[in-house]
Amino acid sequence: MKRAVITGLGIVSSIGNNQQEVLASLREGRSGITFSEEFKDSGMRSHVWGNVKLDTTGLIDRKVVRFMNDASIYSYLSMQQAIEDAGLKDEVYQQNPRVGLIAGSGGSSKSQVFGADAMRSPRGLKAVGPYVVTKAMASAVSACLATPFKIYGVNYSISSACATSAHCIGNAVEQIQLGKQDIVFAGGGEELCWEMACEFDAMARCPPNTTKRQKKRLVPMTPTVMVSLSRAAAVWLWLKSWNMLWRAARTSMLKSLATAQRPMAQTWLPRPVKARFAA
Repeated sequence: MKRAVITGLGIVSSIGNNQQEVLASLREGRSGITFSEEFKDSGMRSHVWGNVKLDTTGLIDRKVVRFMNDASIYSYLSMQQAIEDAGLKDEVYQQNPRVGLIAGSGGSSKSQVFGADAMRSPRGLKAVGPYVVTKAMASAVSACLATPFKIYGVNYSISSACATSAHCIGNAVEQIQLGKQDIVFAGGGEELCWEMACEFDAMARCPPNTTKRQKKRLVPMTPTVMVSLSRAAAVWLWLKSWNMLWRAARTSMLKSLATAQRPMAQTWLPRPVKARFAA
């Protein structure tokens, strides 16, 4: 069985928009949790989120970005970083059937809500544009990236709530181990919107309102608390066959990779939660 290694990494998150920023935030203990006026105005009980501080306007070609939701946009930018980090040339991965992409999104998009609510508007279904499908479908991330990056290998999404990206990465490793692919882009992205967060707010899965001091520092939460819904982010890895890496004499970030799969019933089962923040 072949070995898989990581040679490139890209990330866009609430604590940084690249490797360097995220690493600095982790070392200095900076939190990405802030107050959300949008959550407050929507009537939610929770008014905190982990929002991405990045203006994406003009970062992606207009003809490409029109098909994307926020999760796809963050994933696109992260994938660009991973390619640059790996020092990869276009001719190596583009239009190559041995290069694949496995990425997904654990939650839905506000585009789904928009499409379903279109009938309420005076225009009816005419208010739904032709690009809503690629923004709302479950495989939006993989579809919206495979086309502009010209990925000809395997291309699909795995969706398993908070474990989505981990499962996509683990499956990408298996593709390389079994010899089905030589290189695979893997990861996932999420978008942040009150339309989705309100559903978890109703399950008491969002952090409650707190003082300004408490919002600055989160303490380790109980296993029943779902914090992923309050963040928008994308993490991408560039996985390559060990044999290819050896021939190219490149340095790997990680020579082995293991994934842990937690029963989803333990994650989603509603239970009352008390203390979540430090005093």
